[in-house]
Order: sequence, then structure tokens, then C-alpha cells
Amino acid sequence: MPRRCGPAAHAWWAALAFAALLVASCHTSSSSVEAFAPGGAGPRSGSSLRSLRSSPASSVDETVSIQQPFAPPAHSVHLVSLPSRNDKFAPGESLVRECWRWKDAKLGDGRDYFVPRPRALKAFHDLFVGMELSLSNEGGLIELQMNLPPREETEGALVRQPVHRGSQESSVFGSYQYSIEECVALSNCARLDVILVLRRQTEIGAYGNGSDKMAQMAARFAVAYNLQQQVSSRRSNSESLLERAGIASWLDLPGAVQQTPSGGSNEEERTTEVNQLAERLTGFHEIDSISRHLCLIAGGLAPRPSRPGREVIFRPYSSRDAHVLLQLKRTVEVVSVDSSDYPKGRVKTLLDTALRAGKAARNEAVVPEIRELKQYGSDGTPPSKIANVVAGAAIQKAVDPSVKTCVSKLQAMESGTPSLIVILRERVNKLAASFENPDVRKLANRLLHEPTMRLRAGELTSDDIDSVVSQIESRLRDDFPVS
Repeated sequence: MPRRCGPAAHAWWAALAFAALLVASCHTSSSSVEAFAPGGAGPRSGSSLRSLRSSPASSVDETVSIQQPFAPPAHSVHLVSLPSRNDKFAPGESLVRECWRWKDAKLGDGRDYFVPRPRALKAFHDLFVGMELSLSNEGGLIELQMNLPPREETEGALVRQPVHRGSQESSVFGSYQYSIEECVALSNCARLDVILVLRRQTEIGAYGNGSDKMAQMAARFAVAYNLQQQVSSRRSNSESLLERAGIASWLDLPGAVQQTPSGGSNEEERTTEVNQLAERLTGFHEIDSISRHLCLIAGGLAPRPSRPGREVIFRPYSSRDAHVLLQLKRTVEVVSVDSSDYPKGRVKTLLDTALRAGKAARNEAVVPEIRELKQYGSDGTPPSKIANVVAGAAIQKAVDPSVKTCVSKLQAMESGTPSLIVILRERVNKLAASFENPDVRKLANRLLHEPTMRLRAGELTSDDIDSVVSQIESRLRDDFPVS
């Protein structure tokens, strides 16, 4: 929340800003300044249905946001996806296929009515939460250092990961430090998406788009490293009897996810494979595009990376397609969060929004157009032309409003709005308790509604709290005068 500054403070900030400009002028990278904000890299309402449903995920979003220099640490949300298999065998293709096989064996291979494995998912999430990532770029050579969090039986470890020349971030100079506060993996028969919340600790050098790219790179390499370690461990260990029998894919077995650094590959092999996998991973890095992606999945409207050649037909009455809602519910239950500020987490907000969107897309009261598909029943497949028209209505009436609400909630989290709402409510409740009449509290709650909504919308700030409380107090004393 912005704070008011006196003349001396303004002069001090001006001097710091001038120094920052001198530092930035030494680099060739852009000097825009990064902030946590919805970017707009995702598909928009009004776009064609094809672009809304199947626009390819990219590793980098180009949106640049603005905030004041030397701002306190901010959060950024990243969704990193395991890509579809490539029949042309692009570099790293064999590793991508190994990752899919590991996912099927350890997190589940999908099948009909697949339910995520909470024990394995929680163990996978714990690989990420608490990781500290440091990136530095001097002379075009980027080095990533990953401080792995300690486990029950092992201490933390420091992993150095040189980044290959020619990566898209090699032109961004400076040093950056991040920590991973939240993680969840959405794993089902169709996809493996890993959602991470990074907290920016420090950054020296480029701001703006450069800082965005380095945060995206940190998230991508964290996923690439942990997947490579799981694959490497699986190579060095022979398949269990349950795996050979094909039974393991149905069980949530303890120890399915390797919790300690793998010794199955040497440092050179590990460096090469992590680089190859990081270049292949795709994803979204703006909260609106991430929220839209998850809402489309929940609504049965998203492409399936595991079946890239298969057309997605919207079937709102299919119990099989609607089973993704149960998968999302089970996934929400094992979200890993390392933050005392918001114990429910930003990731949970994204998943809860997706669940609401998925339900709304199948609700005739919200999207009456879906009645046109009712005649095809639960198992039938409607003609794609009709299904696409109805899908467009579902996106407009169920997905778009949900995304807008989610973005507002996440922005409010970042600005500290929830804390202000708590402060406002506590002060008004204390005021209402000073009256003997029990009806005072009812009126106080009604009067709180409007300023609460204005706080969430960013129309009020901390400077307005006193005025709001004073106005509510005047109204209470007018309606319930003290004798």
C-alpha cells in the first residue's frame, strides 16, 4: 500500500532513483520495472473460439508492468507444463517421453475416472516449497543456484546449474533471488501442470521485462531439475514387481517420489538434461492467462497435451468429462504453502476459481445454451460445429467472469487489502459492541458492505479507514441515540 512521504523522503527517493538510472544505463537490457499484475498474455473474450481454446502456451509472456523503483519483494505466479510428445524428435524428446512415463507410473496414468494420488502429489509438491533460487548473468553467462530445502532425513543441498548459451534470458544482466512459497501439480491422464508462486527476494540490475524473464526462467528450471531428478532415479532403480505387473499405476504408494538428490547421473549429464528439458517446457506466467487455462480445464474446454491430435469437443453432460472437477477438488486438498501471510495461498484461489467456472459451464441457469447438447446424453458426442458454438457461450458466461474475479482477488492479496478489511471490520465491530442494543451490529454489518467492496476494488486505501469508521459511527449514533 503506498505511503505518504515528506519533502525529505521525496528527495531521498529521487536520489536513489537517479542512481538506479545510472546503473541501468550500463546495460543494454530494457529498464522497465516489474510488478505483480495481470498481464493479458492469455486469450481474451472476443477472440475466435479456436484461439480461446487452443492458443499455444509459450515460455515467455511479453507483457511489461510498471511499479515504483526499489519496491518491496513481490510475488509472481507461474504455470509450467510438460509438453506434448513430438514425433519429429526435437532435442530433449527422449527426456520428455521419460517424464511422461514417470508421471504415469508415479502420479497415475489417468485411465477413466482417475483420481490424483494425494500422498505422491504432496511429496512432489514438497520438493519445490522452500527452494531458494539465485540467478546471475555476467557477460552473457547465466548460472542458476538452487538451495534445496532440508528433508526429514537429509540436510538441504546447493545445486549449481549453468545455463546453455543462446537461451532467451542470456541478454538480461544482473542477479536475482527468489523463493518458492506455494506449489501444486495438476496431474491427470491429459496433462502435468506445475503451478508455482515465487517471492522475489532481491534483484540487482535489469528491471521490467528482464526481471519477468528471470522469474519465468527460475520457475521453469526448478520444474526441469526436479523432473530430471525423478527420471534419473527411476533409471537407476529397477522396476518393482507392482510396476511390472501394471498395478503400481493404480496405487498411491509411499516413496513413489524420490525425496533426495538422485545419484543416477553425473553432473555433466544432469546439467545437459536439465537444460534440454527447461527449453522444452511450456507454460503461462501471468495470472489472468493461468486462471483462464485452469478454468478451461475445469470446464472440459482445454486441449489435452497427452493427446495433441485429438479435437476437444465440449460435452457438458458427460460424467466422464465432468470427473475433472473431482480431480481438482482432490488436488486442492494437497496444495503446499509456505507462507504465514496467506495460509490458504494464492494457488488455492486459482483452483477454487477453476472449480466454480467448471460448475458454471455445466449449469443450465448460467449457460442456457448447453441445453442444445442435452439430447446427446452423457456418452454421446455432439457435432463439433454445434459444440463449438455452445463452448463459446460457456467461455463468455462462465469462464470470463471467473477469471476476472480471480485476478481481482490475487491483486488484492498482493496489495494487502485483506489485512485492511480485517482492520476495518475489527474497528467497526468494537464500535458496535459499545452499544447496548443488539440491532446495532446488524446495521453495522450492512454499512460495512460498501466500503469492503470498495477496498477490494482498490477505490479505498489505508488512509480512508478512519473516515469510513467515523461515517459508520455517525450513522449508528443517529439511528441508535444514547439516552
